[in-house]
Amino acid sequence: MWIKLFAIFVCLALMLKGKAFADDFYIWQRDWRNPNLRRVVESEKSAGIFYVLTGEFRSGKSPVIVYPNWQSLKKSKIPVVPVFRVYVSCMPVLGKSPEAFADKLISDFLKLKKTAGIKINELQLDLDCPESKLPVYAGFLKTLRRKLPGIRLSITVLPCHLNNAAFKYVTAQVDYYVLQAHGLDIPRKLDDKVSLFNKRMAVRAIRKAMELGRPFLVALPTYAYLLTFDKKSGKFLYLNAEKTPIKKPGEIRKILAPDLTDLAAIVSYIRTLPGPCKGIVWFRLPVAGDRLNCSRKTVEILQSGKIPEKKLFTELRKGENGLIEIILRNDAVLTTGPIVLYLIWESRSGDFDLYAGFENLSKTKMPGILPVKLQGSAPPPGGNRPIGWFRCYKSRKLPKLRVEWK
Repeated sequence: MWIKLFAIFVCLALMLKGKAFADDFYIWQRDWRNPNLRRVVESEKSAGIFYVLTGEFRSGKSPVIVYPNWQSLKKSKIPVVPVFRVYVSCMPVLGKSPEAFADKLISDFLKLKKTAGIKINELQLDLDCPESKLPVYAGFLKTLRRKLPGIRLSITVLPCHLNNAAFKYVTAQVDYYVLQAHGLDIPRKLDDKVSLFNKRMAVRAIRKAMELGRPFLVALPTYAYLLTFDKKSGKFLYLNAEKTPIKKPGEIRKILAPDLTDLAAIVSYIRTLPGPCKGIVWFRLPVAGDRLNCSRKTVEILQSGKIPEKKLFTELRKGENGLIEIILRNDAVLTTGPIVLYLIWESRSGDFDLYAGFENLSKTKMPGILPVKLQGSAPPPGGNRPIGWFRCYKSRKLPKLRVEWK
């Protein structure tokens, strides 16, 4: 009996070990001229669905249209769901003129559907609807559903929506919803405690969604925010989620990123859920060069419920006549600040040349003296960056290296 049970356990373990999870991904980048974005989209093989930002409605007027590279999406052969981001400023129009606003959405959706060149049979709305306006939202979705026969409809929702009495009327109008288990309350001061992902709150929301019984996906974060404050007063100034602007005098910054241990734990929990929970959608698709997003490798580790190791480390490449090149590699570290590399040589007699972006901070700076302290910027997550080449005259023993970052 025990032998049979053990054999079954071993078989299951082997099956899970090699399992590739077909989670979905949001593509929220607006600049499709970026060759890295197109390259990543075309080479992605394991995603289930791409949820692609295709338009932003900021008022009842004409939307801001995002033009994805449909050719790249077609090459990927991964199903695509266009997403319209609807801002809260549109709520008065949704309430007063639901028919007109629905007609505008549908018109833009049908134009997109016609020009995309790929099969599209679903529309998703991303609206952080105020709880008090959920009945209005439900009425609008009912109108939209009636005007879009044969098209699947989905929405994003916030955890606070689940306990509202009107929520059941909202979800009754859609095929499923995406529970956003991430978000940020803007801090007022530098020392305000804020988080991008709260595991305990996420578990509570998921359990509530399971009780309600409607089909849903859970959206988990791969990204970080760069928060900028006034150095003197500590007052919050602005945030960035994609690009890293040049730091101005008098500013202080900190990165707010999800805890990878908590993410791995919530993934393991979600994998065990039956019925209404249909899986995970990651926000957002990792793209090479993005300093405020996890690498694809890190997400793959998270998808298996394992904890990625956060580290910056060096690699030494040997050349001729004692020449060595030092390469800095980044595994799962989200940082925009400077990194410091400490070098311990058996003898400092030698020569070197640093690549652009690194500087010598050693106290002793003289020709023929090797550096012991360097500073520069880290490569983006999953990337690498050459630091420079070095040659020690009196020893072929490789230096001991240590990397520090904030």
